[in-house]
Amino acid sequence: MTYSEAQNKASQKYKKANWKRVPFDVPNEFYDLIKQAAEQSGEKVNSYIKKAIEQRMEREGVAVGDTRPGE
Repeated sequence: MTYSEAQNKASQKYKKANWKRVPFDVPNEFYDLIKQAAEQSGEKVNSYIKKAIEQRMEREGVAVGDTRPGE
């Protein structure tokens, strides 16, 4: 499915209003380990990292609830 220019613009506007980009750096070797673990789990690296963060937050008693990131 191709997006029209208007759909793309609306999507970008939504992301800007509702999402926060959180870049972080890791050594190449560590990234390779993350990627390998994600592939073994059948996930993309981004999804794998988000799930790992969510699981730690839950272990530490942070109520994640409806704030779970979508894909």
